[in-house]
Amino acid sequence: MEATLTALCSRASLPSSCVEQALEYQRTLQAKQSSLGVSHSFQSVLCLHLSASQAGKAVEVKQMVKLAAAKSKPHYLSVYQNAEKILELDQVLSVQEVCVQLGLSHVAERAAKILTSYETHLKETLGEARFVNMNLGRPIYPSAAVSAACKVNGEKVDLGKLSEISRAKKKELLELGEEMFNLQPEKDDKTGTKKKLDFMDKIMGVSEEGKENMETENKSRGRIKEEDFEDDGYEDWKEAMLRKAVEEGFSEYKKYLKVKN
Repeated sequence: MEATLTALCSRASLPSSCVEQALEYQRTLQAKQSSLGVSHSFQSVLCLHLSASQAGKAVEVKQMVKLAAAKSKPHYLSVYQNAEKILELDQVLSVQEVCVQLGLSHVAERAAKILTSYETHLKETLGEARFVNMNLGRPIYPSAAVSAACKVNGEKVDLGKLSEISRAKKKELLELGEEMFNLQPEKDDKTGTKKKLDFMDKIMGVSEEGKENMETENKSRGRIKEEDFEDDGYEDWKEAMLRKAVEEGFSEYKKYLKVKN
């Protein structure tokens, strides 16, 4: 039994440390007289998969389906979930665990807030009675929250891997993630901030087009000065806009102020 697990572990490209725990799971299934309705080899693959998942290791589901010679991916995942229940491993997947598996620990806090706001939205929309009957322990919910958090942050996420973690169809995951994203006020704030930064950059001539405009404008304003025309108030306006930007936290524009506090 151990030799079989060791060989499968190598073929699945999993750490050899997964074998010992997988062996324990297989013994437990035998003690409970549960074959899961699959072959011994299929069961061995499942136990390895469970061992790796519990240890927080990345698992390639397609590879495991192939090694188990399962009829299909949905069939494999169905038996996997059944094994989790029998071994009492079907704990609620947390946002933090999803982020760790994807290497996105830095979005965990935002994803947790998104999930909380979604749950609050459901409670307000459906009512307490219907809300408590919903199974929010499904992995798709924290997975969708991570997807929404990445979209808010403008980060890319491995949707294939996230779909496997969620144990749901990619379309279902994307739709739920989009629903959570649309509930977030942060996305509007971020858009507004970007527009404000773009506007300030244009004032200071950060873009190529802005630089050309600034050069033309400076030459033009130089001629006005030479000809002793009355000041049109542009410099005062620009100074006021820069000061306002600095007061709102955009400290990178402080160096452009004529009078620094």
